[in-house]
Amino acid sequence: TDTNFYFILTDFRNDASFLSYINVFKGKSKFKKEITLSANDNILTLATCTYELDDARFVVQAKKIIKTD
Repeated sequence: TDTNFYFILTDFRNDASFLSYINVFKGKSKFKKEITLSANDNILTLATCTYELDDARFVVQAKKIIKTD
């Protein structure tokens, strides 16, 4: 993404705005995965500079999964 897209949001008005925000990222993804998301999910966001575009960032997001045995 470029720096015009603010990808560090942490506070959302409601569950729908959180899910909408996450769906924007899914749409920008270079690596498509079928992942079910809910408003209760915790998302880790990592970002680094990339030189594919001027002033761009490569953003990686991960959903926290709690493994139960």
